[in-house]
Amino acid sequence: MNANVYRNNPRTSTTSVLTECVCRNYIKVPFGKSPQWSTLHTSTETSRNNLGPAKIADHWQGLVQAKFNSVDALLEVPGEADRVWAFRGLEFVRIQVLPGGKGKSTFGPAKIANHWPSLVKAGFATVDAILPVPGQPYEAYVFNQDRYAKISLTPGSPNSGLLSAPAKITDDWPSLAKAGFGTIDTAVVAKGIPEHAWVFYDDQYVRIKITPGDSELVFGPASVQKHWPNLDWV
Repeated sequence: MNANVYRNNPRTSTTSVLTECVCRNYIKVPFGKSPQWSTLHTSTETSRNNLGPAKIADHWQGLVQAKFNSVDALLEVPGEADRVWAFRGLEFVRIQVLPGGKGKSTFGPAKIANHWPSLVKAGFATVDAILPVPGQPYEAYVFNQDRYAKISLTPGSPNSGLLSAPAKITDDWPSLAKAGFGTIDTAVVAKGIPEHAWVFYDDQYVRIKITPGDSELVFGPASVQKHWPNLDWV
């Protein structure tokens, strides 16, 4: 579980983040900046809305207990399929995710700066998006503004190590540089293809392939409104 998606609605003229959690055959998506969520199938570029929009408070009891009515990014706790770290602003919480919206908060809320040494070393006070490193369950890419860092993860603990110093996204992600994405709003792992991800910026998105030390632009940039019609409400 991990990641994010875009939101830019001309009705609100606001860009925000939708964060997703891959659960079995579908993706549950809570929206940052909005206490709503939806469920999307993402086996193709065109997503399908199977549930929602609905309030996070009605379906994410762990976030309710933590008093998180929105999230910026989610990351699955390595080795624990029903546990997730949720990030919002300067804080994070560890929650249990169960079918039917059940679950609970198991740690936090707490300050990112007090528990994630890798992000402190990287100078990341907040988290915009997270992508797991393909084939490496204890590693992740963390994005903050125009930079990213690669970190190691400790099972069951937010303790983490910095594997690569923070660098500009456009310097190390040629796929995103080619797409003109200097920053990203969110990123979603393609269901069933862990080395592929959808990355969203403003009203555009791309599909990329992540390989060690490199990335390839597979599709896009293209319009979110055209290819993700179920997001027209956000």
